[in-house]
Amino acid sequence: MDLAIVFELLGDYDEWRKVFDEDLPARQEFSESMIAGPVDNGQVVILSYGVDMEKMTAFMGTAEFAERTGKFHGPPTVYQLTEMAPPA
Repeated sequence: MDLAIVFELLGDYDEWRKVFDEDLPARQEFSESMIAGPVDNGQVVILSYGVDMEKMTAFMGTAEFAERTGKFHGPPTVYQLTEMAPPA
């Protein structure tokens, strides 16, 4: 499953990015790849490809994850990306 995860950044982007980058080995257990970056209005978008939702939910649902990331962002909005057929 491919996802776009959007959240409002509450803390410093560079500090959040450091935590995100440190989680790379764990993310590789549930996603083929993730690309993250800031967008307008103080938001961050993470594009996640090949996600195993069960494993991702288990990782993100821990108290330890909430403690490390909670100061940086509010609840995320998760969108499922779908492939569209090219125009005829």
